[in-house]
Amino acid sequence: SFKDPRDGQVYGIKKLGNLTWMKENLRYDMRDDSICYDDDDEACEELGMLYKFNGAINACPAGWRLPTDNDWMDLEKALGMPQNQLMVDGYSSARGYREGLMLQVGGNSGLEFKISGFATFSKGVAKFDGIEGDRPRSYFWTATGRTINRQRNVYRRRIEANNGMIYRFSNPEAGYAVSVRCVQ
Repeated sequence: SFKDPRDGQVYGIKKLGNLTWMKENLRYDMRDDSICYDDDDEACEELGMLYKFNGAINACPAGWRLPTDNDWMDLEKALGMPQNQLMVDGYSSARGYREGLMLQVGGNSGLEFKISGFATFSKGVAKFDGIEGDRPRSYFWTATGRTINRQRNVYRRRIEANNGMIYRFSNPEAGYAVSVRCVQ
C-alpha cells in the first residue's frame, strides 16, 4: 500500500503492465479544482474526488503521476485488449470485449474500479451524473492532450457498469470533473 504524506490517505497498489497503479480513485482535495460527488464527503471517501483537469494534472503525490494515454493503453494491453483496438478513438467507439469489467470491483485485474460518476460545470455550478440512471459510468483523465479546431482537448477513458468495453476519446479540458488514478 501507499500512504499519501499530504493527507494520510492510504491506497492499495498493484503492478499491471509496465506500471504500478493505485487501486482506488485519488481522494486528495485540490480545493477549487476538485469536488465530491453530490458535494457529499462520504462519496469522496468511497469513490474518490472528481477533478477538473487543472487539478488532475497536479493532484498525484510526489513519485506518482497522472497516467498518459499510452499508460492506459499499456494497461489495456496487459488486460488482453487486442492490439488493433488500442488506438480506436471516439466517444461511442467500442474497444475491447471484457477489459472494462476486469477493471471494475470484482473483476480479475485487482484494480477495483468503482463506478464514480462525474460532474459538469455551467456558470460555476456543478451538475452530477453517472451514478444512477440508465448508464452508470466513470470517466478518468489522462495527461495526454491534443488540439482539435484550435481547442485544447484531453484524452479520457470511460467504463460503464455491466459493460466490458473501455472507451477512449478526447473532450475539452474545461467544464468537467472526473476521477483520477495515479501511476508510477
